[in-house]
Amino acid sequence: MSMQIPSSSRLNFTHDQMEYIKQIFCKEFGEDTTEYQMRKKHLDQNPGSIFIDEQFPPDRESLCNNWDDITDQATLKSWSQITWLRPKDFLKLAPGEQIKLFDTIEPNDIKQGILGDCYFLSSLSSLAEREMLIKRLFETKTYQENGLYAIWLNIEGEWRCIVVDDHIPCKNKQPAFTRSNGNELWVLLLEKAYAKAYGSYYKIEGGNPAVALRDLTGAPYVNFDEKEPDSMFNFLFEHDKSGRGDILTCYTPSTEIREAQLDVGLYSGHAYSILDVQKIKTQDGKEHRILQIRNPWGKGEWKGDWADNDEKLWNKYTMSQVPSFKREEDGSFWMSIQDFCKYFEGVGACQIQESAKYNSISFKLAQSNQAIIKLQVLKKSKHLTVSLNQKDMRHYNNDESKYKYSFATFILVKREQNGSIKWIGGEFDVERNIAIRQYNLDEGEYYILTEVMWCQNHYRNLIVSCYAEQETKFSLIQEGMDFDKFMCQAIKSYCTENVKFSVGNPNSKIKINKYNGDQIGRIYGSDMGLLFFYFYNFSWNTSLYQKLSFTKLLGYSLPKEYQDKDNIEIAIPPQKEQVLVLKFSATQDYRTEYSFKSSMQMMNKEQCPINPNPSVFLTEIWQNEIKEEKNTAAKDRKLQSTNFSLGYQTVDNTSSVSVMKFEINLINSLAALVAPFVNDWASNIFRITLLYIFYLLIFSYDTCNFLDMVLIMSCYILFYCQVMTRKRLRRFTLLFLVSITLSVVWFIIYPSKWNSVDAQFDMIGKAMTYFIPIMQLVFIFLKSYVCLFYWKLFVNYDELIHDVYNRFNLDLKKEIISRV
Repeated sequence: MSMQIPSSSRLNFTHDQMEYIKQIFCKEFGEDTTEYQMRKKHLDQNPGSIFIDEQFPPDRESLCNNWDDITDQATLKSWSQITWLRPKDFLKLAPGEQIKLFDTIEPNDIKQGILGDCYFLSSLSSLAEREMLIKRLFETKTYQENGLYAIWLNIEGEWRCIVVDDHIPCKNKQPAFTRSNGNELWVLLLEKAYAKAYGSYYKIEGGNPAVALRDLTGAPYVNFDEKEPDSMFNFLFEHDKSGRGDILTCYTPSTEIREAQLDVGLYSGHAYSILDVQKIKTQDGKEHRILQIRNPWGKGEWKGDWADNDEKLWNKYTMSQVPSFKREEDGSFWMSIQDFCKYFEGVGACQIQESAKYNSISFKLAQSNQAIIKLQVLKKSKHLTVSLNQKDMRHYNNDESKYKYSFATFILVKREQNGSIKWIGGEFDVERNIAIRQYNLDEGEYYILTEVMWCQNHYRNLIVSCYAEQETKFSLIQEGMDFDKFMCQAIKSYCTENVKFSVGNPNSKIKINKYNGDQIGRIYGSDMGLLFFYFYNFSWNTSLYQKLSFTKLLGYSLPKEYQDKDNIEIAIPPQKEQVLVLKFSATQDYRTEYSFKSSMQMMNKEQCPINPNPSVFLTEIWQNEIKEEKNTAAKDRKLQSTNFSLGYQTVDNTSSVSVMKFEINLINSLAALVAPFVNDWASNIFRITLLYIFYLLIFSYDTCNFLDMVLIMSCYILFYCQVMTRKRLRRFTLLFLVSITLSVVWFIIYPSKWNSVDAQFDMIGKAMTYFIPIMQLVFIFLKSYVCLFYWKLFVNYDELIHDVYNRFNLDLKKEIISRV
């Protein structure tokens, strides 16, 4: 029988949560809309202006900030043809139809273009099943004529309000990258905000869909790549039908040819979204486990069993169990779990929760690689996930030696009312996000221990975030706590919490040796990037003497006090405990291995061959006064968001200026004639302007010289200040045509002026009669060239104006120039 999704698994957001992502922020996290509000206010004070984002301008740098990274010549050629257009210039609207930010959000709204970001689009496709998860990302809720939008993204563990304009990369006057069905903009703007967050469109090529979902929701994720069908289906079924409402994605293995279509209809190295997981029965009573999967391209479907055209398996009996089944070429298809495990490489589950609150704290480990974070859980929380977030590799170039993720030990403990430490969880990994997920966590005071084995020297900032049912607070411990002693207390709690599960378990990560009943013993093991030994002596009159000799020690480093010794000797007097911790050091080859010999003796403390070292015994860690630094992330973000320029706003007078068809045909014909000599129109407009100014300064005998100097200097200033509108270009081209006409008339009547040259100047006069007409012809030709280039800019204004601005804007900041 069909297993329909229970109603409890749907996300039932409150009205506020449905409309605004800010409703999930903890109070101390604050808001980050200062930049957007200031830009909006500036535009409101200048009616008719449009917003152009100077931080992510519509130019080549926003497409790819290092074009040497594009090694494929076909891609390089294709991307070089991209221009930037606003929605009204590429959307084909029917009479009475209007541009919308949202219409009806559906997975089929998303179509992939020439950008290889299928992982991101498959994530959007999965989110589009629950449209409020998309809508709440938009601070701006409706279409804006001025082109200003604000979009929330969770970048490296922190929610950020990304401000973008609506200039979209296009080819052949259609979006070059993602595009949507109809006249909606939400897909294009989300992709642009994602590209801005990571530096360029090229930076977001290729990725893990589960990681993209983390960036879109802030929720933790888990990847699963076990290919055994039962295990895979159990994982998918649990995350789809458990009532948690997890979002599922999957991906196929790569081949030599990127995203090549296989014979079975799937694409290699491609990301898909999983829309449904079902158990159904055929008429013979046999149970089948099937999945509904969607290609973000909206085409290219599975051709095997349970495909749309499989009339043998899809009959009235089976279709009645799956009401959502449709025979359409829309990119969605069904397949069995056996075929899924055969052709797909892995899956990811984004563990989004209905009642989540989000908080984060950022800090820098400049002089150290250790940090202690205090986490206050204000009420009992059904679920809580803390994450350690490193800067994403996308911010850096392809050369991995410049930046790579560092290994990190990440531990969560609780301080009990009696001052003892209770182990909660721990992780060790070398990933962008390292997470500890817990359920039914009581309110109280928790501590996060973070130690990073740095593999790079470029960036030492980290963000710790919390995704929980209830409000939380963060603070950074600055003084009063010894990290290593705190770590030893945490390891003791880990050992005592896990020892009961180790008895009789050959796969246990820890082992225990007991002596003298349960009073004296040793627990040791390796986990979380640590090799540890916990010695305890709860007797009243017996000392423990332990000698350790490592026969093999690979990938771990000894504490400083033992580094120069062949044997480690430990003496534990009565009622004392000690934890010995060896830390991970294999940051190059990642290999760890150890073996040791040991001898343990129990004796009177007078007989112990060495004196005990009191400094290594476990002691109370709350003795000193603790100095905390409150979470200032909200204040810091507000200060940073005010440190920006408002950029340039171009008055949008294009609606009152029409480009006639004969102009387009004429300019295209003339442009084709000079095309062999023009590689970059924007650069040539800049050069011809400077050349014309230089010519006018040298030769000043033309009666139109003063008019031309006024015209060209006015153009230069308007380009330099980035306020050259299409209406102004129309006027300048007409004035240049008038000037050319006057110059031609002057050239025609010129010979009559020189017939009366005085005899004493006959030789000079004869020379001038040849020189001046030649220079006048050059002058007319140069002026015509200027007029042609400006006319070309007028006709192709949206495609060229921003590149022209970039050529003229050399040194001074835009806002200073505009004031001048």
